[in-house]
Amino acid sequence: MRCRALSASVALATGLVTAVLLAAAPGARAASPQPALAAVAGPSDPRVVLDEDFENGVGDQPVLLDSYRGATGTAYAADPAWLRACNGVVLSWSAPQTAREAADCTRQVATNEFAYSRIRQMARALAPLGGQGARTNHALASYTDGEDPGAGRVELATVRPVALGGPATSRFLAARVDTASVNCEFGGARLRVFVAPGGGAEVPLGPALDSCGSGGTVVVPAPPGSGASEADVRVASHTTPAVLLDAATAGLVVRNANGSGMGNDTAFDNLRLLDVTPRLTTSFTPDVVAPGETSRLTFTVTNTSELAEKRGWSFVDTLPPGLVVAPNPGLRNTCEDTTTIGARPGSEELQVQGTIDEGQRSCTISVDVVAAASGRYTNAPGSGVHDVAGLVPPAAATLTVGAPSVTLGTSADLVLDHDADGLPGVGDQLTYRYVVRNTGPVRLTGVAVHDALAAPAGPEVTVTCPSTTLAAGASMTCTSSRYAVTQADVDAGVVANRATASAVAPNDVTVVSKPSKIRTETVWRKGISITKWVVLQEKDGDQLADAGERIEYRFTVRNTGLVTLTEVSVEDPALALLGLSATCPSTVLAPGETMTCVAPWYTVTQADIDRGRVRNVATSRGTAPDGADVLSGPYRLDTRTDWSTADGARRGAGAGSGDGSPYGAWGSAAAANQGPSALAHTGAGSTAALAWGAALVVLGGILSAVAASLRRPRRSE
Repeated sequence: MRCRALSASVALATGLVTAVLLAAAPGARAASPQPALAAVAGPSDPRVVLDEDFENGVGDQPVLLDSYRGATGTAYAADPAWLRACNGVVLSWSAPQTAREAADCTRQVATNEFAYSRIRQMARALAPLGGQGARTNHALASYTDGEDPGAGRVELATVRPVALGGPATSRFLAARVDTASVNCEFGGARLRVFVAPGGGAEVPLGPALDSCGSGGTVVVPAPPGSGASEADVRVASHTTPAVLLDAATAGLVVRNANGSGMGNDTAFDNLRLLDVTPRLTTSFTPDVVAPGETSRLTFTVTNTSELAEKRGWSFVDTLPPGLVVAPNPGLRNTCEDTTTIGARPGSEELQVQGTIDEGQRSCTISVDVVAAASGRYTNAPGSGVHDVAGLVPPAAATLTVGAPSVTLGTSADLVLDHDADGLPGVGDQLTYRYVVRNTGPVRLTGVAVHDALAAPAGPEVTVTCPSTTLAAGASMTCTSSRYAVTQADVDAGVVANRATASAVAPNDVTVVSKPSKIRTETVWRKGISITKWVVLQEKDGDQLADAGERIEYRFTVRNTGLVTLTEVSVEDPALALLGLSATCPSTVLAPGETMTCVAPWYTVTQADIDRGRVRNVATSRGTAPDGADVLSGPYRLDTRTDWSTADGARRGAGAGSGDGSPYGAWGSAAAANQGPSALAHTGAGSTAALAWGAALVVLGGILSAVAASLRRPRRSE
């Protein structure tokens, strides 16, 4: 400026405007390329392509712009008018007073120190906006000291185009810059930012920036020893509109539309070239459907955090083979000026072009799609979404068509076998193993196995699985707590198990497997025995049955098997002929239990005396849990009568138990498994006969035990 010095202002403005875009840390530089990302929660910050804060390699000594190099080696140029007469100077408030010649601030002798002070004060005023120290912040400053630079001349331009990088080749670019101005009453700078795609023709990033008409005012003290006054400095942050370009590199150019040397005194700092390309994401909702069921395909365009308008973005989506627009497309969009081609029933391709408004965080375009066949339909960049302009390409989105499912298989292990016979008996313990398999196309969560067993088995067992998630096609083995076999299980012949697996699909649908059933056979042996004895109610004390005396028969019945018997009874044909029968206290016998059944009193007749004995044969009977009859062998008992001769001699006819008792007999007859054992009996005969009978009883017991010990196969389903 070539006019009078301005009086100092003591007012501190309260309307200071800070950046509405990201405030990158000082010294931040161009970001590296980023891959396409999945959906984000909201707008992300713009990607910085070029960040120039004029802090690289400079200290207190000022330098001209064409001698400065940025942190990444970026070189700059300017029109000659903006590199002389106190213009195009990179310096800080701490630049020494003696360095004004290096800044070429000597054209007007009366005011040269004044001009040199003002460009240093503008550098200090910009310090808070870039997070730098007030004394050390550097800026590119100009004071138009001595001449008119000319309208539209270049104040800054990159010597070479800058690599734009990033995931998009067609992108929206914008610029951000902080400005400081003095002498605004005489006219401020009118900076206009351009990009030159590929180093070619310049494209304006919006209109000129009004460095004096926005922001606020700060009062900056004079540098020490300058003799200048404090300065009212107008500061502001500016963000240009976004422009859609298709280029891999671009130059950055700043021109000043104000060509006057009157006023037009400005500095700028924190110059950034920004990639403000919105992000495109795709999604299917729900992302798991049955064949023929619709899913909503949604395209979401998410703005960057400065929320500027982005006009003219576009893309084409070719749906995966087999996936088409549904019969009722239900097209909806919240994006402005959007054109969608292909949203018709059966269409396999969509073409979309639109705008996201200023201040709009995101907008969507959505349409229903459907597939007739099961499978995974992936909408991926390139093969699906292609010809993307002005948008960061989306990550792949997958629609799974086919119902989620889970299967279960169960096996049993005998982990405690008290008698080591290989078959579960009462008190033995089983554990179960369950193989859970995800047979569907999607990942399952909340995987669990429920095993309530099956009656009469119980109580249910606790199942533990190593994980609660299963990827598609994966499996895992779960285990149960120990189950103690009960008498009810043995009576049933099997421990019946019925388990199911359940899981939750990504669409929150719970799937349940078919029941897995296994029947583990238990030890199975059935048998019953009977012993019989007699009580003689005599009158003469001769220990022989006389006519008119009474006899009572008693029967001891024993369950010799391992299963519970029902409908237990005693059958005695001789008593039956007389209309008599034995009465038992119960009809049920648990394994190993015994009970005594009693027949009504029988009165000895003369015919019994004439025969010399009262003969009686009895058997016991029961029903096994499988409905089969269980019979003991017949047990014969002869009771001797008083058979006296004419000479008074007595001959006791018949035999007892061999224990010397003239009446009454003890013995047993047993049945094990399916048939009778060897019959043991007492009656007339020699001691040798009794020995043979006892041997046969023992042999029958051994044969029964061997048959019961044979392992029977398990049946499962």
